Amino acid sequence: MIGMGRAVGETMIVLMATGNTPVMEMNLFEGLRTLAANVAVEMPESEVGGSHYRVLFLSALVLLLFTFVMNTLAELIRQRLRKKYSSL
Repeated sequence: MIGMGRAVGETMIVLMATGNTPVMEMNLFEGLRTLAANVAVEMPESEVGGSHYRVLFLSALVLLLFTFVMNTLAELIRQRLRKKYSSL
C-alpha cells in the first residue's frame, strides 16, 4: 500500500513539474511527459483490450524492466565496493 501510494504520488508531481505535454521536442525547456505519467494519464481513456491499452501496458513493462535492471546493477556495484573497502 505504501509503495503504491508513493509511486502514484511521485508520478503526479513529475507530471505537474514537467508540464504534461505529450509531444516531446528537442528543446529541453519545453514540457514533456514521462512513461509513468503517460500511463497514469492515458489509462482511464483507453479502451480495454484495444491497441492503445496494450501499448500502455507495454510501456509500463518497459519501465518496470528498466527499473529492475538499474536496481540490479546498483546492487552489484554496491556489493563489489563493499567487498573492496571491507579490507581497509
